[in-house]
Amino acid sequence: MIDTSIARPPVRWFLRGSSPSRAKLRLFCFPHAGGAPAAYLAWSPYLPSTVELLILQLPGRGSRIWEAPFTSMHQLAEAVGSAILPLLGDSPYVLFGHSMGALSAFEVARWLRRGGLRIPAHILVSGHQAPQCKPVRDTTLHLQSDSDLIADVRRLNGTPEEILENSALLEIMLPTLRADYQVTKSYQCTAEQPLTCPISVLGGLYDPETSREGLEAWANQTTGSCRLHMFPGDHFFVLKQATYVLPVIARMLEELI
Repeated sequence: MIDTSIARPPVRWFLRGSSPSRAKLRLFCFPHAGGAPAAYLAWSPYLPSTVELLILQLPGRGSRIWEAPFTSMHQLAEAVGSAILPLLGDSPYVLFGHSMGALSAFEVARWLRRGGLRIPAHILVSGHQAPQCKPVRDTTLHLQSDSDLIADVRRLNGTPEEILENSALLEIMLPTLRADYQVTKSYQCTAEQPLTCPISVLGGLYDPETSREGLEAWANQTTGSCRLHMFPGDHFFVLKQATYVLPVIARMLEELI
């Protein structure tokens, strides 16, 4: 059993996008590599009114910009799992993660289960193939030059060009981005029993980071149902095509309330 007395203060770990007075369900969002909570704050108006939205703010970004970022999934899952405990309460909760966030949400759920703690009612994973699948591309990007790292971010088409051309901003952002890449590129999925909660998978039709086969393989990580939803767009379809994506997420959440 995990000692929950060491749980870290939740205030700095999660930002509240919405906080209904009578929340029936909590949705925890795990952003992508280099991502900050701001992109998900805009989701609140599109979610059911009884859903409380909490967005993970990892070290190295936002108000925690000067904190050292994690460099391994083991560190991240243990720290976030400890931070999430005081927020679980008795209501059902859902984990959503995009790209690196998908792996993070999955590993936090497994960390909670290993501790004998309540697992999510549902996990929504987006923009990442199943964790047991072979990586789509180079796993040493975090070891390469700044220019190579920037080129990869540009290829994924999710960061405004004015940011990628701002040397002052890049000086602040690149260490965190490099650390996030290290988390994902060094990640290895250890063999465990499948989770029992349902997993819903969201994918972009033109995402170079995933294949349909890799997305469908999430079914091997649960004994519950696993549904795949494909959307128009590239790797960042979940943000760029929000008008398509959010109604689907809202319907999934309504089924749990």
